[in-house]
Amino acid sequence: MNIDRPCRRLLFLTLLATFFLASRASAETRTVRWIVAHARDDQSFKGLLDAFAGRVAERSQGRLKVEFIDVKADSQRTDADADKIAFSKLTDGSADMSQIAAGRMGVRVIDEPFLFRSYEHAEAVWRGPLGKTLLDEVASENQDRVRGLAFAYSGGFRVFVGQAAVRKLSDFKGLRMEDTGGEPAALLRALGVKLVSLSPAQYAAVKAPLTLPVTGSVDLAETEINGLAYVRAKFPETAKKLKYVDVTRHSMLVTAMAVNDKFFRSLSPDDRRLLTEEVQSLSLAERKLSVSLAQRNLKLFARSGLEIVTLPAEEQLKFAKVGEAIQEKSGQLALIQQIQAVGEIPLQASR
Repeated sequence: MNIDRPCRRLLFLTLLATFFLASRASAETRTVRWIVAHARDDQSFKGLLDAFAGRVAERSQGRLKVEFIDVKADSQRTDADADKIAFSKLTDGSADMSQIAAGRMGVRVIDEPFLFRSYEHAEAVWRGPLGKTLLDEVASENQDRVRGLAFAYSGGFRVFVGQAAVRKLSDFKGLRMEDTGGEPAALLRALGVKLVSLSPAQYAAVKAPLTLPVTGSVDLAETEINGLAYVRAKFPETAKKLKYVDVTRHSMLVTAMAVNDKFFRSLSPDDRRLLTEEVQSLSLAERKLSVSLAQRNLKLFARSGLEIVTLPAEEQLKFAKVGEAIQEKSGQLALIQQIQAVGEIPLQASR
């Protein structure tokens, strides 16, 4: 087919304009709005987030810029409220990414008691086919509005803190704790704990983003070692009223690092792969740091006068049996058994 000179010139200019516009579009910076549900002023974890943002910017040659947004949880009662706000913004698209408790993201099995034997066991789950299955639940449980990219231990194994020492399983009976619902509440009821609901005024009296037993409303609270360390650092007057840390390793706080699916699909394949890889690197770094800090903080608690109480082996076995009964009623027993059958991977050796 013959094309006269004016037509060839027009075609050339059209192709040139198309190439220019495509190049310009590819060079435009996309802001990744990461809404931070938990303590952004924890300097240890803040450093990991900042390094993550730097790597994303460098690897994308400026195409992607991570911007951290405060969820303004200081006006909320607890971390659970901050999670709720962040999750709402992530699903409606007013935020692009966040890190939220995996249970709230739809991965209900994570909240089952005695699911993980150790951090090394959890690491093997995250890095194997079951880890991908659990991440897929984030999307399937949320109508594909968000997708999970990685899991982190965050606070790690939970402990009980307060003004009561649990030296045997029967010591739980009659103690007052906040009713947070779900599988944690089922476990506490099975132990004979008296679950109570707290008023806004009672929350306000605590003056910390954790329902600590310092106002006479409850006897124990469930938290994580690193969560308690944060409260002790930021709210010393509140935390100094605590007497005991009961180490039971009955469950683990696991978070999911997730992205709004519509935003994720709007990125180029290369940028989707880049973001996924960097989130996975961030999650591993956070898991390692969380475990290291938990080990250190537990020693610092003991030195500062908090009594660290560990259940004797026979009592811990009884506790695990109570957890097994909860698992059997969960409707997820087959998945639980698959998870528990996984071996272990040394955390420090994993990449």
